[in-house]
Amino acid sequence: MMEPKWRAKSHPQKSEEPENQQSALWGIISTHNKSMLNYFARNYYNMRVLALFVTFAINFILLFYKVASSPTAHVEGKETTPPSRQESYSAGDEDEEDGTVYFVLEESSGYMESSLHFLAVVHTIISFFCIIGYYCLKVPLVIFKREKEVARKLEFDGLYVTKQPPEEDIKGQWDRLVVHTPSFPSNYWDKFVKRKVMDKYGELYGCEKISNLLGLDQAALDCSSERKGRKRLRKNTAWSHVFSSVDMKYQLWKTGVVFTDNLVLTVGLLAVVVYLYTVLAFNFFRKFYNKSEDEDTQDMKCNDMFTCYMFHMYVGVRAGGGIGDEIEDPAGDEFEVERIVFDITFFFFVIVILLAIIQGLIIDAFGELRDQQEQVKEDMETKCFICGIGNEYFDKVPHGFETHTLQEHNLANYLFFLMYLINKDETEYTGQESYVWKMYQERSWEFFPVGDCFRKQYEDQLG
Repeated sequence: MMEPKWRAKSHPQKSEEPENQQSALWGIISTHNKSMLNYFARNYYNMRVLALFVTFAINFILLFYKVASSPTAHVEGKETTPPSRQESYSAGDEDEEDGTVYFVLEESSGYMESSLHFLAVVHTIISFFCIIGYYCLKVPLVIFKREKEVARKLEFDGLYVTKQPPEEDIKGQWDRLVVHTPSFPSNYWDKFVKRKVMDKYGELYGCEKISNLLGLDQAALDCSSERKGRKRLRKNTAWSHVFSSVDMKYQLWKTGVVFTDNLVLTVGLLAVVVYLYTVLAFNFFRKFYNKSEDEDTQDMKCNDMFTCYMFHMYVGVRAGGGIGDEIEDPAGDEFEVERIVFDITFFFFVIVILLAIIQGLIIDAFGELRDQQEQVKEDMETKCFICGIGNEYFDKVPHGFETHTLQEHNLANYLFFLMYLINKDETEYTGQESYVWKMYQERSWEFFPVGDCFRKQYEDQLG
């Protein structure tokens, strides 16, 4: 009779084993899934660069396409017929007998066709990974900024507590939903913002009302020494990036970044825009690109993509009136209206806008930075950084401005005072220290004596 009891006891143990295995399996899957998403987020910008290079490679292969009257391409003495790239196109050209031309890939290696298919698949996969990386990297940043905005308005302005957003403020009404959720804030670093709101407005408006508004329970209202330790650690780490030295090497690097970054991007944009016009010209306006002076022979500049692109870059960009000055007149042609739009937009976007931007960047980049640097240097030499009063006021006495900036309004003393407040417990603050700390938390610098100093106050008292 003991055997059934032994079996009854062993049955729940056997049933627990699959559950443990299943939970362990799900834990492994969750870990790998999180690692994969983190990898996509870390390499989001690398994948964008890789996708850009793949795009360049695809468009480089497209430059080898040319127009042919038959579906066979003559390449180094051999006739090839690319089956998947034989695309017929009715151009409506009077020079063509049947009005049908073919786009063929002219190559000698034999690998461009397969490489084009491979790069297209790779580009699609990379684009999909970029979408995942964007969702894992950029979306949390957007949520963080929005949570930070709501948290600061809630803590410092008393939004939803002392005042309500207007009815026409759809954004404010929508943010009301997240304030009550227990998971808010999720991405914002200050996880105790609700506790701060409770401490600030609880006595005046009632703890129960505030807790219902914020979605808090009594457990969330308990104080702990661990919270204070985390708060102090957060303050120490948050201030470490504020102070940084400024030297001439940084200014030189800034000059290079401002100049080269804008210039390279603008030139790259010019190349991309010209390439887009090349695609349009290759598909619709090839017959206007005959540069031969002899009527019996033709010198077509747009029968293949590469030649057409180089013609637009070398001739079209340098032409004063754009590409329209260098190709045949469209008067009387069936594509006359389209050609007029093509020529005018090329002139407007390429000649008027992009080239003017490039010239302006080259001329004004260093001049603007030099003027800014001189203005900052002049202000630092002639005005007090703390109060902003000019040296002409203090130099009524010998070395007055130097004495004021080194003894009365020394910037280092203000910085040391802020560091002192950061490392000091808030419960030990004096009245003045509490006021300055509150202003600093709100990133308000009104406690700086702008336009005022002891010497000025003393002179005002004397009459």
